[in-house]
Amino acid sequence: MLRRTAVGEFKSSAAISLDDLAAQVSQDVFLATDQAVINLPRIDANEAETQALLMGQFIPCLTDDPEDALARVYDPTGEFFGILRRQGEVWRPKKMFPPESLSS
Repeated sequence: MLRRTAVGEFKSSAAISLDDLAAQVSQDVFLATDQAVINLPRIDANEAETQALLMGQFIPCLTDDPEDALARVYDPTGEFFGILRRQGEVWRPKKMFPPESLSS
């Protein structure tokens, strides 16, 4: 039988069982969303860039990352809100996580 021991940076030795999770749900046992993509380069967007990305628009690429590179993006308050893909001289939204204030 095969057993998965890791997925990327996440090792099975650091995992907790679903039963333990249910018992501890009120405790702080969850990782921040950006931990799943912490290996990607970080881009800090200003307010105008943040709004543009959340509306599906692109922002200029000011880095030397290769074509089709992925990056994680943060708003001016330092909150992670998406994953970008480089296409030519711009970063385009790949997957965005709008703040709860925009979801309601």
